[in-house]
Amino acid sequence: MMKIRLYQVLPIALSILVTACQEQHATAAFYPVNLTVEYLHEPTHIDIPNPRFSWQFTATDSTHKNLQQTAYRLLVASSAELLDKNQGDLWDTQKQQSSQSTLIRYNGKPLVARQKYYWKVRIWDQDRRISSWSAASTWSMALLGQQDWQQAKWIGMQNDHRHSELRYRQFETFRSKTAQKKKPYPSPFLRKVFTIDKPIAKATAYVVGLGYHEFYVNGKKTSDRVLDPGQTNYDKTAFYITHDISKLLQNGKNALGIWLGNGFFGQSIAFDSDLDYGQPRAIAMVYLDYSDGTTQTIITDQSWKTAQSPILFDNVYGGETYDARLTINDWSDSNYDDREWQNAAELKAPGKKVTFKSQLLEPIRRIEYIQAKQIWKTSNGRYVFDFGKNIAGWLKLTINESAETIISIETAEALDKNKKNIDNTSIGHFATGLKQIYSYIASGRVNESWEPKFSYHGFQYAEVNGLTSPPSKDTIQAVLVHTDVNKHGNFHASSDIINQIYDASMLTAVANMHSVPEDCPHREKCGWLGDAHSNAEALLYNFDLVHFYLKFMDDIRDGLIINEEVIKQNPNSQGIPPFVAPGKRVAIQGALDWQIAIIYLPYYLYLHTGDLSIFKKFYPHMQDFIEFHLHNRNDHGLIEDGFGDWCPPRWDKKTAPQYMVCKPMISANAMFYQGLNILEEMSIKLEDKEYSSFCNKNKRLLKQAFNDAYYENIENTKYKYYGSQTATVMALRFGLAPEEDREQILQALLYDINELYDGHHTTGMHGLRHFYTTLAENGLEQLAFKMYTDPTFPSPAYIIYSGLNTWPERQWEWDKLATWERSLSHPYYSQVATLLHENILGIKIDRNNPGYKHFILRPQFTEQLQWAKGYTHSLYGKISSDWKVTDQGLIWNLGIPINSSATVSVPLQEDQSIYIDRAPAQGADFIEHGRQWATFELGSGDYAIEVK
Repeated sequence: MMKIRLYQVLPIALSILVTACQEQHATAAFYPVNLTVEYLHEPTHIDIPNPRFSWQFTATDSTHKNLQQTAYRLLVASSAELLDKNQGDLWDTQKQQSSQSTLIRYNGKPLVARQKYYWKVRIWDQDRRISSWSAASTWSMALLGQQDWQQAKWIGMQNDHRHSELRYRQFETFRSKTAQKKKPYPSPFLRKVFTIDKPIAKATAYVVGLGYHEFYVNGKKTSDRVLDPGQTNYDKTAFYITHDISKLLQNGKNALGIWLGNGFFGQSIAFDSDLDYGQPRAIAMVYLDYSDGTTQTIITDQSWKTAQSPILFDNVYGGETYDARLTINDWSDSNYDDREWQNAAELKAPGKKVTFKSQLLEPIRRIEYIQAKQIWKTSNGRYVFDFGKNIAGWLKLTINESAETIISIETAEALDKNKKNIDNTSIGHFATGLKQIYSYIASGRVNESWEPKFSYHGFQYAEVNGLTSPPSKDTIQAVLVHTDVNKHGNFHASSDIINQIYDASMLTAVANMHSVPEDCPHREKCGWLGDAHSNAEALLYNFDLVHFYLKFMDDIRDGLIINEEVIKQNPNSQGIPPFVAPGKRVAIQGALDWQIAIIYLPYYLYLHTGDLSIFKKFYPHMQDFIEFHLHNRNDHGLIEDGFGDWCPPRWDKKTAPQYMVCKPMISANAMFYQGLNILEEMSIKLEDKEYSSFCNKNKRLLKQAFNDAYYENIENTKYKYYGSQTATVMALRFGLAPEEDREQILQALLYDINELYDGHHTTGMHGLRHFYTTLAENGLEQLAFKMYTDPTFPSPAYIIYSGLNTWPERQWEWDKLATWERSLSHPYYSQVATLLHENILGIKIDRNNPGYKHFILRPQFTEQLQWAKGYTHSLYGKISSDWKVTDQGLIWNLGIPINSSATVSVPLQEDQSIYIDRAPAQGADFIEHGRQWATFELGSGDYAIEVK
C-alpha cells in the first residue's frame, strides 16, 4: 500500500488554501445581470415544475476582453431574508465547474403552487476570480394542476337580453345568394361581491375568459393587457392569466368583474361556417392569503351575477357596435347595486379534456397611438383618415355629438384608383362575409371617448360616417395593437430603399402577431404553418419569439390530424400537422411543405437559443411526419405531395397557374430532404444514432431520385439545373445538388435569371428565403444587390416603390390592376429581411454551437453599400455589427457578448492591412469566390477593426 507522508500533504493543502483565499478575495472582471426564469424577467406565472435559469454579464471595465465564465454557484431561497444571508434553503448548487450560463434546470426541493421564490448567482472567470453576487431576482409559481382549481365552474350569461337592431350585421360572401342578418353571442358582464375582514398578505386571481376577457377589481381594470387570452384550440387548451390583485383590495366589501367578448371562441358568423366553440364563458380561482396564515378562495359559480354589456355586436372579423347610452361606469365597483342582474349560468367546459395552462406567451397590448397624416371629405359626405402606414389594431374615437348619433367607421388597407375613397377588396370581406366596421352610438357626453375591446383589424385608412361637424386629427386615432414581444434586433444602412424594405418587413411582422403568427390581420387571421415557418429566421434576428413560437408549436400539436390514412400507415401515430393552427378554420390535413413547420420551427428556435428541449419536445411528432410521407413515395422514390411555392410573380391558382414555375412536388421534396438533414443532425444530439442512420439512408435515396427526375438541361443551352429558380437554390443550399456540379449549376441559375427572366426572380413563399442568400453566399453579391433594389417588378424594392409599406400576399404589377385585391399585409415576404442580418451585417449562427455560444461575423455587400449597422440579442447579450467604407478601406466596430466568442472574417483587397484596436493583426487569409478574406477567432468584447 502506498503511504502519503505529512510533508507531502502539507504543500498540497497549503496550495488549495491559497487558491481558495485567492478566489475569495480576487474580484472577477464581470458579474451576472439580467437574470431570467424560463426566458422571462421576474415572472409571476410559471407553471413548469422545474424551471430553468439564465443570466448575462456586465464587465467591470468595458475594455476587458475574452471574458469567460468557468464556474457558477446558484442559490434559491424561500425568502428574501435567507437569500440575503447567502442561504439557499431550497437549492444551493455549490460551485459548479461549467461555462453554462443559460437554461440551467432547477434541481432543488419541490416547488409549490402560488409560492414566490428568490434566487441569485455568482460566477468565476477564466482566471479563477470570483464575482460579487448578482442582485436578487424572483419568480412565482402559478397553478400546477387541476386540483388547484378546486370546485370552480365555467359560467356565462343565461339569456340574450339585446333588443336593438344594431346587434345584427349584414353577412354576404361570394357564395351567398342573398345577404343575411346575423348576430353574435352576447358580450356579458360578470361580477362577484365578497368581504374582507382581516389583513391581506397576498391576493392572486387566475382567470380563464373565452374568447376574450378583461378582468376588473373594485372598478379598476387589473392590467394593460388586451385581447386576453391567446387563441388556442379551446377544446384542448385554455390559457389562464395570473393577476396580482393585492393592492386593489380593501377592507370590507370588494367586487370582482369579468367582461367577456366572443373572440375566436364565439366566432359564429364569418366564413359562413361553424367555427365557434359556443357562447363566451369564464372560469376563475381567486386566492386570498391572509397575514395570519389562513387562505380563502373565491371561485366562479352560479352565485356570480351577470348582465348585458353596452357591446351589442362583437366579432373578430366584423368589428364592434357599442351603445354608449348603456354604459355602466361602476359595474365592477363594490358599491354597485346588482339586484336586477340575473345569476350566472353554469356552462359546460369547451372540451371533455381541456387543459389549463398559464399563458407564458407575452400579452397583446396597445403599442402606439397614431394620428392621421391626412383627412379629407368624400363626395358622399364622409371623411377619410389616412394614418400613413398599414397597421393592425383598432381606432380611438373622441367626439362631441348629441345622444343617439351613430358614428360608423369602416377600415381598409387601400384607396381606390382615384385616391378618394377606400377600397375594401384587399381585406377579403367577400370571403368573411363581413366588412371591418366599428359603430358607436353617442351618449351625448362632452368629449366622450371610446375604443373597441374585442376586435382588431388590419388597416391604413378609416372612412367615417355620421359626424355632424368636420373632424380634427384627435377625432380618430389609430391604435397599433399586437403581441408585445421584445424587439431585440435592428438594422440600418446607407440605402434608403433597403431601410424601407427592412421597415416593411418589421411592420408586416408585428401587424400579424396576435398570439398567433397570422397570415393576415383582416381576411383570415389564421396561423398557416407555411407562412409561419417561411419568415421565422428573419423574425428571430429581430424579436424575442421563444414563447410565441413555443405556443404556436403547442397549437400545432393540439391540432394534429388522425385519419384513416394515418392510422393505416402507422397505428401508433399521434397524427400529422394541419394546414392551420389553432382553431377550426382549414384545420384539415396539411400539405407537406406546410406541415414541415413541425421540424423547421423547433430547429430555428434551437439554433437561436441552444435549447435542445424545444426540439426534443416535438421529436416524436417529427418522426410521425417523416414516416407518413415516406409511405407516400411513388415508384421513382419521390413524395407525391406539396401545396407549392405560394404566390410567385403574377401567379394566381385560378387565372394564371402557369406562373408557378416550380412545380409543387419539386419544392416539397426538396424541403422534405432538408427535414431529413435536420433530423439526421439532431437525432445524434438526442442520442438516437439509429434514427440518424435511418435519416441518412433516406436522404441518399431521395437525393438520387430527385436528381434523376429533376436535374435537367435548359433547352438549347449547355446548362443543367432543376427547372426553376426555387428548386435550384434549394438544391444548392440543402445539399441536393452534386458537389462537383455546383459552379455549373450556378451558371445555369444566372442564365435563368438574366436570359429567361430579364434579371428578375420567379420565386414565391418558399424560394424567396433561399434565393438572395444563395446569390450572396456564392460570390454573386453584385447581382443580389441589383435584384434586391431593382425598382421594376417583381423585386422587393418594386413593392416599396409602388407605395406600399407592408408586404402584400401576391406579387403582382399593381399599376395594372383595377382593384388591389388580396391582402396587403402578409408576413411571409418578411423573409427577405434575413439577408440584412445574415449577409449585410454578417451575423450568422454557428450550427455546431447553437444559441450564439460561438457564432460567425462576416459582413458582405461592403462594395455595394457605404455603411450598415445593426444588432441582435442572444441569451448571452447583444451582438452588434457596424461597418463603413472609407477612402482607405473599411472601419468595422463589432460587439461580442461575455461568455461567447466568434469567428470574424474581414473582407480584403490587394495590399490592404488589418488593425484590431489600432494594433496590426494577421489573420488566416483565404480566397472564396474570387474575394480575399482574413479570419480571426475573437472572444468577448467590443472591437474596432480597420482595413487600410
